[in-house]
Amino acid sequence: MSLRGNLLAISGKQSSQSQSSTQVEAQFQQRVGDMADQMRMDFQREREEITITIRQQLRNELLEEVLREMIVLMNGPDEHPFPSFQSSQQPPPPPPPPPASAF
Repeated sequence: MSLRGNLLAISGKQSSQSQSSTQVEAQFQQRVGDMADQMRMDFQREREEITITIRQQLRNELLEEVLREMIVLMNGPDEHPFPSFQSSQQPPPPPPPPPASAF
């Protein structure tokens, strides 16, 4: 084989090796890109779930506050929705009977 043939054979091998390393690099970049996309989607989904949870908690707290206020309004001004603050449930004592000498 001539010197020129050897050089062509060697350069051909180098060319195929560099091409395969370029392919490996491209595949690696593709995988990294796919992983980054997946991480972004997962992060977005988690953020949406957290937002939904926070909204539900705020809505529940608001509903509880409205319920407490409704109880106060329904019970009247002397009542409070919390047991420790409620006035006694006993009716007021009856008025004293009129004196017997009035008749």
